[in-house]
Amino acid sequence: MKLFNRLDILTKSVSIIIVIFLLVISFGVLLADRFGILSSLFSINEPKVDNIRTIIDMDTIWDYLDTGNEPGVGNVWATSEYNSKAWKKSNGFFVTKNSSEVMKNYDASYKTYINELDKNEKNISTYFFRHEFTIENIEDVNAIKGSINFRDTAIIYLNGQTIFTANIPPNGYKSNIETGAAENYDQFQNRNFEVTNLDSLKEGKNIIAVEIHKKDNESSKAFFCLDKMDLYKLKQNEKPIEVSSVFLEQGETDRDIRVNWISESRDSYKIEYMDASYYSGKESDFAKYGKTVLLGRKSLDKSSSFGKYLGNIERLKYNTDYIYRMAKVGGSEPSKLYTFSTSDRKQFSFSYLYKVDLLESTLSTMAYDFIDKSDFLVYSMTNKKSYTNDMAIKNIYDFYKPIEFKEQPSIFLFQNNEDNKIAEIESNSKFDRQNQDELGNYYIAYKDSLIFSINKISPSLILRRFYTKQ
Repeated sequence: MKLFNRLDILTKSVSIIIVIFLLVISFGVLLADRFGILSSLFSINEPKVDNIRTIIDMDTIWDYLDTGNEPGVGNVWATSEYNSKAWKKSNGFFVTKNSSEVMKNYDASYKTYINELDKNEKNISTYFFRHEFTIENIEDVNAIKGSINFRDTAIIYLNGQTIFTANIPPNGYKSNIETGAAENYDQFQNRNFEVTNLDSLKEGKNIIAVEIHKKDNESSKAFFCLDKMDLYKLKQNEKPIEVSSVFLEQGETDRDIRVNWISESRDSYKIEYMDASYYSGKESDFAKYGKTVLLGRKSLDKSSSFGKYLGNIERLKYNTDYIYRMAKVGGSEPSKLYTFSTSDRKQFSFSYLYKVDLLESTLSTMAYDFIDKSDFLVYSMTNKKSYTNDMAIKNIYDFYKPIEFKEQPSIFLFQNNEDNKIAEIESNSKFDRQNQDELGNYYIAYKDSLIFSINKISPSLILRRFYTKQ
């Protein structure tokens, strides 16, 4: 009997302890939840949602201009100071009626037709779009990401500052209603983009603006859809810009330089340059004294991921040292700096390297001690092998790696080999010069001299003679 009494007392004691323990746990959970401790403990394994806010989607209302008229001088139309209340308004995707092939990719309920012709029955060259959004706390935004579909070219602005380009010609456009494209596509293109340079973003009202250009005055098709644009709080890591294959070409005159760059990237890029005497090593020097040139991009070959970027630096000062670098449009991490110098106003010299084999790319380095005083170089290039496309592109990429190509402009002449795949790829990826004919012949007005580059691959001797006479 005594044994059972002791067991009963023990059981009651254990029950009381358990009840007290559960009460303590419950009270602790309530306190932890009250002060946010519990949520922080159990949110460790939850995925973080970095997206702050979607500012543009298919339901976004755009102000748009499809009359063929100039909206204003420069980029003022892309800023908050501009009044676009008189523009048309709609959402979704915008397309000319003769571009029905794109309809299968989109919900027809989001379709907005834009004019093909202006009031004079001429093809409209450019279309303009604006959307206003607000930011309450600018410190919460460190990146913008988006996706755009377009035909033929596109430029995106944030409060008047260019943050993205696609398929534009070298140096962009001299006017808002100019036509032109780096490459001709038979259908609309898609690009994803990321913006980390948000210097133009501000608290309060902001403007996203888009320009859609046609490739030429004969083209009647156009398409635009910015289907998504998001704000991100987390800072994005930019990839370093690989610029080992940057090289300089002599421009149209002695005051012009063509900056080329072979790359696998499809992002939009620009050249930033300035008089070297103004550079003290501070980033702010570029903001104060630097100038910018937008780059166009052409594919090296249809089956290759490599492309050639080009931008023209024009109206340079004589006898001056310059520094330049490549930078992603909308990016915040530019490439390393390079230098070049311009010639004297009255005299010049050049070095001619005859039949430089593409496999002997170190020749320019070995010869540099003899040619470093020249204002530009002329390379007569050849290749002794038969190449596949991939081999040819690799040799082109490797050939331009020496630092000399980045510091001294050159003129490249290809010899007429029976199987010159490299010359073919180079020719197809070249951007036309101002003084160039349909065969690729061109001339440079260098001070008081005319320097001709005649395409030896062309079989037409008569046309070459005619061009020389001209």
